[in-house]
Amino acid sequence: MVLIVNAFLHPEGYHNGASWILASRVADILLMGLYFRYRIRLMRRVKSISHY
Repeated sequence: MVLIVNAFLHPEGYHNGASWILASRVADILLMGLYFRYRIRLMRRVKSISHY
């Protein structure tokens, strides 16, 4: 996933270690943010269902 995104964004600088680390770090942070947001929403939905 991260490799594909990085190769798509920086095809010319694919072998540059710093840009690869930065791109993978940013992608991981974004994925974690989306995951936690979805998980919190799911937990709220489960709690609201269990209240009834």
